[in-house]
Amino acid sequence: MRAADAALAAALGLAAVGGISLMLILRLRLASGGAP
Repeated sequence: MRAADAALAAALGLAAVGGISLMLILRLRLASGGAP
């Protein structure tokens, strides 16, 4: 159980970091006038 909880927490953390980085990249592309 503890290993599964740790794996789930790691997956959620990676998903959060990936989503934030994706939003930042999209915002930078829009700010630089690139095609969405």
